[in-house]
This record gives sequence, structure tokens and C-alpha cells, in this order.
Amino acid sequence: TIGTNGTSTTNVMPVNGGYTYSYANHLIQASEINSGACYISGIDFDYAGTTAMVNTTNCSIYICHTAMTVCDNFVNPADFTLVYVGPINFATDGWNHIEFNQSTFAYNGTSNIMVGVVKNGTGSDVNANFRYQTMSESHTHRVYNNDTPYDMAAMAAATASNSMWRPNMRLTTG
Repeated sequence: TIGTNGTSTTNVMPVNGGYTYSYANHLIQASEINSGACYISGIDFDYAGTTAMVNTTNCSIYICHTAMTVCDNFVNPADFTLVYVGPINFATDGWNHIEFNQSTFAYNGTSNIMVGVVKNGTGSDVNANFRYQTMSESHTHRVYNNDTPYDMAAMAAATASNSMWRPNMRLTTG
């Protein structure tokens, strides 16, 4: 588990259930990972929705090492490794697992990492709530809309917002 799990809920991250398209970066400090060098092969999010998600079908997850200690802008897309492509349609309350299907991520054991989550879906899941923790500084940078899918190459110019909220996450190694 990354950090201290929070019990508050929101529908704006790791994907924004209220909008068709969303993109967010979530910062994880090296001190929270509690591991040496390893391969990260999956991620869990703490789902708190009252109904199953059905419209979060076209998603991508990226990971990279970063020197950032506060998440106040988007990471350069060229730094990311694509680790997952597919749905994030959780149906059960609690921890839901995503096994990476594109690549594992070779974590160096010392750096902070950034998790980028893109939702280019076909609709909204307004009851798709996730549990989060409140950090002392911004650990999430996010943007969302109903009109246009997000192009990773253009994200540096996107107008987005910072948040001290970060979704509860667990990393799978192996």
C-alpha cells in the first residue's frame, strides 16, 4: 500500500467518472514504495462506487521515474512507459487490481515515480468513486472534459488543476 489509505471518496481520480475524457498524474514518493529495485507488474485502486463502472473502457496507464517532489504539472510524455491499455471497469467495493498488459515497469529502487492514467472513454460513470488520501502538498495533477480525447503529446500545454488528494493505490511487484 502506498502511503496511508484515506477513507474519503471522490469521482475525479484516478479517472474522472463524471466525464468522458480525463487525464491525471499521481506522484508516489520513493519513501512510500518500501522496495528496492524491482519490476512493477500491476496496480490496485480502492473503488468505492455504488454501481459497476461500464463506460471506462478505453484507458491507458503509464509510469515513469521522476525527480518531482510535488505534482504541479504533467510529466513529459516521452518519459513515460506505457504499462496498460484496456478498461478500468471496476464492479466491487474495495481493492480492484489491474495487471499490466503492455510492459512491466523496472523500478530503480530510489526514485519517485509518477503514475499517469488516461481515460478516453465512451461515456461517464458518475457513481465511480474512489477512496483517496490527503497529502501535505499536491500529489495529483488532473484535467477532464466531455468533448475531446487526450493526446499525450499535447498535455504539456493543457490547463489543469493540482490536488493534495491522491487515490489509494497498491503496487504489485514480480
